[in-house]
Amino acid sequence: MELLISAICMAGIVLVLVVVVVAFIIMPKVRSWQLSALTRLLTYNLGKRFGRSVTFRVPWTALLFVVGVLSCGLFVWFWTGLEAKRVANLPAYPADLAVVEPGDEVVVEGWISDDNPVQRPGEGFVTYYYESRNIRVDDDGWPHPGSWRVAKRVTPPLLIETDDGPVQVENDDYDLELTPHTVMGPAFRVMGSKSSLRYSTSRDRGFLAGDQVIAVGVVRGGDGTLRLEADFLAGGTQEGYVASRRTGGLYFFLFGLLVAVIGGLLLARE
Repeated sequence: MELLISAICMAGIVLVLVVVVVAFIIMPKVRSWQLSALTRLLTYNLGKRFGRSVTFRVPWTALLFVVGVLSCGLFVWFWTGLEAKRVANLPAYPADLAVVEPGDEVVVEGWISDDNPVQRPGEGFVTYYYESRNIRVDDDGWPHPGSWRVAKRVTPPLLIETDDGPVQVENDDYDLELTPHTVMGPAFRVMGSKSSLRYSTSRDRGFLAGDQVIAVGVVRGGDGTLRLEADFLAGGTQEGYVASRRTGGLYFFLFGLLVAVIGGLLLARE
């Protein structure tokens, strides 16, 4: 069933991409709705049926908007589904300890050891991202917060405790996902803005000692302590991570579908 859903999603992505490509090839040739051969082909007369002439005009702007949004939503849904399936099929440590060998990709389930040094005094983070964003003020004086971007990564080697003993994450370039803690920076009123709302332009998000965590990566061996080169760390369990990715991708697609319908209808009326 998962393979069928993936195949359908991929087919949908290919279809909408083909439509976009064809549209961009045709559109430069459309100089006038009255004289274009394309318009004449797409214009039909329903006078014999309804007793009046009806002209149909292709709303290219609306069509391209809908296709673009749906393409993005399908791609994210498909990609998150593949990632969820990949993690779901990985052996879990320590549950599948007997089949784990050096070079294997695994999911380590455990909690962050208290022996890890604190990297952010006052907040207690042992591994975290420092993120920032810009606040833009438009010509009417209203603020528009931008997207959060990682400005600094503090991801040192980490010790993870499991039911079968400790696991040492050796590398310092792993990603952080589903972080359970976020600390916002100081909030202030945006200069030149009419709004009295206060915004933060910085925040920290990451993990504290004792947090439940999974680490996905490649086993590098171990003598008493398993050594892991982690791809990413995520809060929670393997099952929870898989469910989060699947539902997140679906919600993103449904939101994109709603935006495509509403935006397409509004653009088509112009």
